[in-house]
Amino acid sequence: RHYLNMYKRAQLLEDPSMAAYVKRLTAEINRLEGNWGAALTGYRAAMEAAQQSNGDGQEEALAALGAGLAMMHSSDKELREQRIDPTMRMATASSYFVRALELAREQGLLKVEQDALMELSALAESAGDIPLALKYHQEYSVVKDSVLNADKAKAVSVLAIQYETEKKEQQIVLLGKDKEVQAKEIQKQKLVRNGFIGGFALVALFAGVFLFQRNRI
Repeated sequence: RHYLNMYKRAQLLEDPSMAAYVKRLTAEINRLEGNWGAALTGYRAAMEAAQQSNGDGQEEALAALGAGLAMMHSSDKELREQRIDPTMRMATASSYFVRALELAREQGLLKVEQDALMELSALAESAGDIPLALKYHQEYSVVKDSVLNADKAKAVSVLAIQYETEKKEQQIVLLGKDKEVQAKEIQKQKLVRNGFIGGFALVALFAGVFLFQRNRI
């Protein structure tokens, strides 16, 4: 319902980019629930919306990748309902993966590129085109290493930020403790000073009384 409301708002605002995003997320939900036919419909609609949004390459790439996966998992009946010839399943899925790959390379989307290459390699192998399958697999391995390196760099960056954050928090805590110690020391000094003043006043009082009594004698 939340995504449906977002989609309606996107329509009202005539925002194809937002509509593409919401349609893709709705398709993702259907995919996770195993509703591959509905997922395929959503991904294809998201691709169309992305193309209308002055070329939202990232959304179209993600939608194309999803559409290829949905093509491979949808039943023959679900494909026919969308006027897709089941015998063209692999060829159509391949075209979606190729589109996802092209856009991923244009947009620098390494994870999408990796997934598209993996699927294309599997499709080529299923079709008996071993040289093409090997080519895609080799490219996949290179991109996979790049993704791993990027993930490691990101993890190191996150750890560095976390370390700096914790260090600053510790400094703040220590500063707070220092201020607390200083406050206690100031309070102690005030007590000593007040005690001294009180004692001096008491001595002065006794001295005054003593002198008064002496003068009377």
